[in-house]
Amino acid sequence: MAFRLQLRRGVASGTKNNYVITAAKDHPRATVCGQLAEHVLIAEMALGHYLPSRAEVHHVDGVRSHNTPSNLVICQDRSYHRLLHVRQAAFQACGQPTWRKCKFCKRYSPVSVLQMGVTRRNGYEPAPYHQQCQTEYRARARRATGQAYHPQKGVFGNQNAKRRKN
Repeated sequence: MAFRLQLRRGVASGTKNNYVITAAKDHPRATVCGQLAEHVLIAEMALGHYLPSRAEVHHVDGVRSHNTPSNLVICQDRSYHRLLHVRQAAFQACGQPTWRKCKFCKRYSPVSVLQMGVTRRNGYEPAPYHQQCQTEYRARARRATGQAYHPQKGVFGNQNAKRRKN
């Protein structure tokens, strides 16, 4: 099937989550009601064919209703789209797009001084942290709950139960 797409102005049927929604009955990504987000149609017109199934469209300025081609970036998948958001937030906060935010102290630092931990099951990168921030967080948690942290086991245990054995 040849790629034929016309975006008719004035056919927009409203908004959903601040995205402009357009009628597109024959589009493969259209809803059951025959609706599709306008930014997807505009990105496909710029590309010249339908977007790949896992592709997502990113709004550079963050305004979901601003659908000019110069404001849209086609991302190959959700993880790349998420990376753009993380880097945009870092650039706005500290001027360094490659820096990441510590999950404990919320300060931005170079990746070289942060611990990354283990990748989560859902595919997202784990939240980075400073080693000292994690140590302080665990110490506060121990004091608040009265439990001791066992680094080898990676769990908290009851200090009272430990004392009874001795």
